[in-house]
Amino acid sequence: MKGMGLPRNIRWFERIAYGWMVLSWALTPFNERFWLSWHNHPGVVFFAIIFAIPFTFFWIWRIARRRSNGFRWAWAVLSFLALLGLIEAWQQRQIEPVRSAISFGNFFEATITSLLLFTGDAPRWFRKEPIIDPKAFD
Repeated sequence: MKGMGLPRNIRWFERIAYGWMVLSWALTPFNERFWLSWHNHPGVVFFAIIFAIPFTFFWIWRIARRRSNGFRWAWAVLSFLALLGLIEAWQQRQIEPVRSAISFGNFFEATITSLLLFTGDAPRWFRKEPIIDPKAFD
Protein backbone atom coordinates (compact mmCIF):
# COMPACT_ATOMS: atom_id res chain seq x y z
CA MET A 1 0.00 0.00 0.00
CA LYS A 2 1.46 3.33 -1.01
CA GLY A 3 2.57 5.34 2.04
CA MET A 4 0.90 2.77 4.30
CA GLY A 5 -2.35 4.72 4.20
CA LEU A 6 -0.87 7.96 5.47
CA PRO A 7 -2.17 11.28 4.16
CA ARG A 8 0.15 13.23 1.89
CA ASN A 9 1.03 15.90 4.48
CA ILE A 10 1.94 13.27 7.06
CA ARG A 11 4.14 11.36 4.61
CA TRP A 12 5.96 14.59 3.76
CA PHE A 13 6.27 15.42 7.46
CA GLU A 14 7.93 12.05 8.09
CA ARG A 15 10.29 12.35 5.14
CA ILE A 16 11.45 15.84 6.03
CA ALA A 17 11.65 15.25 9.79
CA TYR A 18 13.59 11.98 9.53
CA GLY A 19 15.77 13.32 6.73
CA TRP A 20 16.74 16.47 8.59
CA MET A 21 17.29 14.54 11.79
CA VAL A 22 19.80 12.25 10.07
CA LEU A 23 21.51 15.16 8.31
CA SER A 24 21.76 17.31 11.42
CA TRP A 25 23.18 14.43 13.48
CA ALA A 26 25.68 13.73 10.69
CA LEU A 27 26.78 17.37 10.81
CA THR A 28 27.04 17.47 14.61
CA PRO A 29 30.73 16.42 14.80
CA PHE A 30 31.57 19.41 12.60
CA ASN A 31 29.77 21.80 14.94
CA GLU A 32 32.22 24.19 16.55
CA ARG A 33 30.75 23.71 20.03
CA PHE A 34 30.50 19.92 19.90
CA TRP A 35 34.17 19.08 20.56
CA LEU A 36 34.46 21.68 23.30
CA SER A 37 31.49 20.10 25.04
CA TRP A 38 32.83 16.61 24.37
CA HIS A 39 36.21 17.40 25.96
CA ASN A 40 34.68 19.14 28.97
CA HIS A 41 31.78 16.74 29.66
CA PRO A 42 32.09 13.53 27.62
CA GLY A 43 29.70 11.53 29.78
CA VAL A 44 26.95 14.11 29.53
CA VAL A 45 27.36 14.47 25.76
CA PHE A 46 27.40 10.69 25.28
CA PHE A 47 24.26 10.27 27.41
CA ALA A 48 22.54 13.10 25.52
CA ILE A 49 23.30 11.48 22.17
CA ILE A 50 22.19 8.02 23.34
CA PHE A 51 18.94 9.51 24.65
CA ALA A 52 18.18 12.12 21.97
CA ILE A 53 18.39 10.01 18.82
CA PRO A 54 15.90 7.28 19.84
CA PHE A 55 13.65 9.86 21.50
CA THR A 56 13.48 11.92 18.30
CA PHE A 57 12.67 8.82 16.22
CA PHE A 58 9.98 7.88 18.75
CA TRP A 59 8.52 11.39 18.72
CA ILE A 60 8.26 11.57 14.92
CA TRP A 61 6.80 8.06 14.85
CA ARG A 62 4.19 8.95 17.52
CA ILE A 63 3.09 12.02 15.57
CA ALA A 64 2.87 10.35 12.18
CA ARG A 65 1.87 6.77 12.88
CA ARG A 66 -0.01 6.96 16.17
CA ARG A 67 -1.77 10.28 15.44
CA SER A 68 -0.62 11.74 18.74
CA ASN A 69 -2.15 15.21 18.86
CA GLY A 70 -0.29 16.21 22.04
CA PHE A 71 3.06 15.40 20.46
CA ARG A 72 1.99 17.36 17.36
CA TRP A 73 1.28 20.48 19.44
CA ALA A 74 4.54 20.06 21.36
CA TRP A 75 6.34 19.84 18.00
CA ALA A 76 4.73 23.13 16.95
CA VAL A 77 5.71 24.89 20.19
CA LEU A 78 9.31 23.68 20.01
CA SER A 79 9.40 24.60 16.33
CA PHE A 80 8.46 28.14 17.28
CA LEU A 81 11.34 28.13 19.74
CA ALA A 82 13.69 27.33 16.84
CA LEU A 83 13.29 31.00 15.97
CA LEU A 84 15.34 31.86 19.06
CA GLY A 85 18.13 29.59 17.84
CA LEU A 86 17.95 31.29 14.46
CA ILE A 87 18.43 34.72 16.04
CA GLU A 88 21.48 33.55 17.99
CA ALA A 89 22.87 31.75 14.94
CA TRP A 90 22.59 34.92 12.88
CA GLN A 91 24.64 36.81 15.45
CA GLN A 92 27.29 34.05 15.61
CA ARG A 93 27.44 33.19 11.89
CA GLN A 94 31.00 34.52 11.40
CA ILE A 95 32.43 32.72 14.44
CA GLU A 96 30.52 29.42 14.19
CA PRO A 97 29.45 28.86 10.56
CA VAL A 98 28.57 25.16 10.83
CA ARG A 99 26.49 25.65 13.96
CA SER A 100 24.77 28.59 12.29
CA ALA A 101 24.01 26.53 9.19
CA ILE A 102 22.53 23.75 11.35
CA SER A 103 20.40 26.32 13.21
CA PHE A 104 19.13 27.79 9.93
CA GLY A 105 18.27 24.28 8.75
CA ASN A 106 16.52 23.53 12.05
CA PHE A 107 14.39 26.62 11.69
CA PHE A 108 13.36 25.88 8.11
CA GLU A 109 12.70 22.21 8.85
CA ALA A 110 10.66 23.11 11.93
CA THR A 111 8.61 25.66 10.00
CA ILE A 112 7.89 23.34 7.08
CA THR A 113 7.04 20.32 9.21
CA SER A 114 4.79 22.37 11.50
CA LEU A 115 2.91 23.72 8.50
CA LEU A 116 2.52 20.19 7.19
CA LEU A 117 1.08 19.05 10.53
CA PHE A 118 -1.56 21.78 10.67
CA THR A 119 -2.62 22.19 7.02
CA GLY A 120 -4.07 20.14 4.20
CA ASP A 121 -5.23 16.65 5.12
CA ALA A 122 -3.35 16.51 8.45
CA PRO A 123 -6.01 18.00 10.79
CA ARG A 124 -8.51 15.26 9.87
CA TRP A 125 -5.79 12.66 10.45
CA PHE A 126 -5.30 13.83 14.03
CA ARG A 127 -9.05 13.96 14.68
CA LYS A 128 -8.97 10.30 13.61
CA GLU A 129 -11.70 10.90 11.04
CA PRO A 130 -11.76 8.85 7.88
CA ILE A 131 -10.24 10.65 4.92
CA ILE A 132 -12.71 10.49 2.07
CA ASP A 133 -10.73 12.28 -0.64
CA PRO A 134 -8.80 9.59 -2.58
CA LYS A 135 -6.31 12.22 -3.79
CA ALA A 136 -5.03 12.44 -0.22
CA PHE A 137 -3.35 9.08 -0.74
CA ASP A 138 -1.56 9.90 -4.01
